[in-house]
Amino acid sequence: MKQTITLEFEADKLTKMYVNKKLTSSSIMWQSSFNRYLATIKVNSNRQWNEIEFKGPITINKLILDGIDTKYFIHHGFTDYGRGNSGKFVKYYFKAPIWEWIIDWTTNDNSTFRTISKINQGFLPL
Repeated sequence: MKQTITLEFEADKLTKMYVNKKLTSSSIMWQSSFNRYLATIKVNSNRQWNEIEFKGPITINKLILDGIDTKYFIHHGFTDYGRGNSGKFVKYYFKAPIWEWIIDWTTNDNSTFRTISKINQGFLPL
């Protein structure tokens, strides 16, 4: 089942955007003075994974999904060189409903075990 959400983002040098591997084009509005974009996209609902891929070279400065500012989640994108918010491409994965996913992601990303894991490059000390 598909769900329509709004996508707002600030980015430098966007050339293409894909949602779940499909190129999107006509529904994107651009505000040139701030490199801000607004789009209405269709995503998988029922807690299934979705992928947004921005092509550039690009830097994502802000990402708002369905009116919810994802804040520091932008730094957790997958790029051509690893993790971050800048590169030849940046991919983000999320689930709908957005509010439920962002609460879960924020809670788990800030948990004690996740913090220890980040400090130790993904390995939990025994």
